[in-house]
Amino acid sequence: MQTKTYGGATLAYTVASPGGTNKPSRPDLLLLHGWGVDHTTLEFILADLSKDHKVAALDFPGFGESPEPAEPWNNRRFSELVEDFIAAEKLEKPVLVCHSFGGRVALDLAARRPDLVGGLVLMGSAGVRPKRSSKYYLKLYSYKSIRGLAKIPGFSWLLSDFIEQYRMKYGSSDYKKASEVMRKTLSSVVNEDLTGVMSRIKAPTLLIWGDKDTATPVEHGRIMASLIPGAGAPGGGLIVYEGFGHYAFLQKAPETLKAIRHFLGQEVSHA
Repeated sequence: MQTKTYGGATLAYTVASPGGTNKPSRPDLLLLHGWGVDHTTLEFILADLSKDHKVAALDFPGFGESPEPAEPWNNRRFSELVEDFIAAEKLEKPVLVCHSFGGRVALDLAARRPDLVGGLVLMGSAGVRPKRSSKYYLKLYSYKSIRGLAKIPGFSWLLSDFIEQYRMKYGSSDYKKASEVMRKTLSSVVNEDLTGVMSRIKAPTLLIWGDKDTATPVEHGRIMASLIPGAGAPGGGLIVYEGFGHYAFLQKAPETLKAIRHFLGQEVSHA
């Protein structure tokens, strides 16, 4: 992994290219990982496709070998970082291959800068705001009420331990494991609904999902496939792996590589 500073953020990344000088011209790829993990979950894609493509993979700030940002970020900030990275590393209209949170970042970038993105491979992608139960909102508003009381002089010391206990009891596993900066970052990004920008994404789009995904349900994949015009491009659309969850793309690695190569217009027997 190499480390450089882009737009004020230190970023760990790697770039791999095919050997030799007679390789045919094929699109560059950029791999964007999910929340709570790092680029190694996509390592098998880098190892295989770098035989024929220039492939870059990065660790988002706060994950893997990239240090946390100094203050909480929103999704747009991550998107702008990827935009800077593409320009700095001279990636030519890369196809963004993304899992979960990485897909959320890619959706924003593809909608804002269609000139920079050559295609999307969205695997269990985030970006559709999940439907919440009344019980969830009761917990949320109770927590916000208590946190509001804690800002009143005389209450902060009294409620600080209770607030932390509440976070640990009702927060997601990602939330519980995160630092304060990354907790605020997570709260910001998960509450953003990107369905409103999907109609602007014209880049060819392939979606890969597991039908047992509970983090980003397959229904979200169907919504994206219906809203993103590029999902109707040759090789695009929605592929569903039956019986698999949020990491279906990894558990079905050979099939995933075959689908991506087909999407890229290559002979699938090469995979």
